[in-house]
Amino acid sequence: MLTNEIERQIQQAARQLLDDSRFYGEILLRLTRVYDDQAENAVDVRYATHQWQLVINPALFIATYPTAENILGILTHQVLHLVWQHPIRYGHIPTDNLRRVVNLATDLAVNQYVKADFAGKVLPAKFAQRFHIQLPTFADSQQYYELLLPFLDDLQTSGGTTNDQAMHAGWATSQQSATEAGAALENLINQAQTDAHIAGRGRLPGSGTQAIEAHLSLIHI
Repeated sequence: MLTNEIERQIQQAARQLLDDSRFYGEILLRLTRVYDDQAENAVDVRYATHQWQLVINPALFIATYPTAENILGILTHQVLHLVWQHPIRYGHIPTDNLRRVVNLATDLAVNQYVKADFAGKVLPAKFAQRFHIQLPTFADSQQYYELLLPFLDDLQTSGGTTNDQAMHAGWATSQQSATEAGAALENLINQAQTDAHIAGRGRLPGSGTQAIEAHLSLIHI
């Protein structure tokens, strides 16, 4: 079955994350996996039934992420959105043109910490060249959002990214019980930090560790 193969691939990616960046791996393992043939995206995160879930459309997932590197990349991408609490911070923004700016800004913020390649991976340099604007590297998603907002019309006509899967439709679910979802995510992150620290391995090198810690300390801004 398709889901069995995807499970095997996700478990393989989780093992690699536990070895390379245990904090990320611990978060991934704490997400309840839900397979939904009707899901809008190949893979997304959402808050439902009192838990954070990794929602996968099996057919889209296999078609969009055919290699182990792709799968590792997109799963790290999803984990980082949770680390920076993007579903909580931006889930209230309506599904309109502003949502496109949010999607791009948050993806620009997290993708710079994802080593593996995957479909739709947008980075500041490539995007800045395309739209002839200056974008800083390793900035917070809020800064990217403010810089991109004047280009709303251009993003609307061009799509902004090469992958419409980046719409993060599941984020809006966190707003249905925002306080509970926020507390659950904070608890998930704290547990992952604790277990990663106990394991004593998988720390991010240099600027990566500093950036993660800085963003965690400013998570509610």
